[in-house]
Amino acid sequence: MKILVIAESPENWQPLLQWIDEFGWNAVRKSSCREGMKELEKNLEIDVILLDTGIAEDGGLMMLHNLKKDRRLHWLPAIVVGDAIDSDVVFRYNDSSVTNIVILPTSKDTFQAKLLKACDEGRPTVLIVDDEEFIRDLLHDILALERYRVATAASAEEALEILKERRIDAVITDIMMPGKSGMELMAEAKQMKQDLPVILITGYAGQYTPESAIGNGADGFFAKPFKNVELSYTLRGVLERTRRTTIMNH
Repeated sequence: MKILVIAESPENWQPLLQWIDEFGWNAVRKSSCREGMKELEKNLEIDVILLDTGIAEDGGLMMLHNLKKDRRLHWLPAIVVGDAIDSDVVFRYNDSSVTNIVILPTSKDTFQAKLLKACDEGRPTVLIVDDEEFIRDLLHDILALERYRVATAASAEEALEILKERRIDAVITDIMMPGKSGMELMAEAKQMKQDLPVILITGYAGQYTPESAIGNGADGFFAKPFKNVELSYTLRGVLERTRRTTIMNH
């Protein structure tokens, strides 16, 4: 896990930074929101933001609002940390869609649990399945810029093994591949996880139509060459719907 720490290095933060090291995670430290935003622009691997309440009061709340409006950054969870947080401030943080609040001093276990929960509910992981390495690399780069975690597979069989071993939030798969097809992969993947979004792509558009793909359970369909913006928009939409459904069911 890579954590962006935006704080002025108060003494009561030292245990948190030490614990992050002990957990084997990587902390990137910045002393202002301006520096933090610059880091977010260039660092595609940030998983969680920790924000000092003192900074949150001085421009940090605006930063949090802006994060939630940014289509590339709105997946990133933000945890506010401080030792004096009154109820009015809590309401303001909630309005900014803060993921969680850590009141200092805190225990090591509580701190770890909140970070793990935030990371788990933060950036979605998308599995790209295509036998063409060029397409896998292209989609990987596109989705990484959108701040998704990305896994890749060269076949449906490899993808099914990944689905058994890892949490995957969405699948983008080619239809025509050696071995099992993308349609077969979709059917088996949805048996494993019924609400798993699957988007189909194909270079043989004449053999398939969006209507037939959606009718068979796909959450999106694109013919190669596809427009990156349209694919990103569809992916973001199905992921947001799935998360809303998950929250409502819980």
